[in-house]
Amino acid sequence: MRVAEVALDHARSVFTGRLAAAQAVGWQIVHHVARREAAYVGALARKHKRGPELVRLLELTGPELPSWLLLEADNEEA
Repeated sequence: MRVAEVALDHARSVFTGRLAAAQAVGWQIVHHVARREAAYVGALARKHKRGPELVRLLELTGPELPSWLLLEADNEEA
């Protein structure tokens, strides 16, 4: 029984570490996409004769983020 508990604790710690690493990479991607989107919309607003109106009409919305990206470390054990 003790061996199984130790193995379970080890598996949980490995999972937590890998989830944290995946979340870090995921947030880097989200922020990169947001910067690229802002650059595109900014250029569009500057070049188009009705840029500000066009930007308001477009109101780009980002992709829905996956649930694993939004998990907090405290909520994993629940």
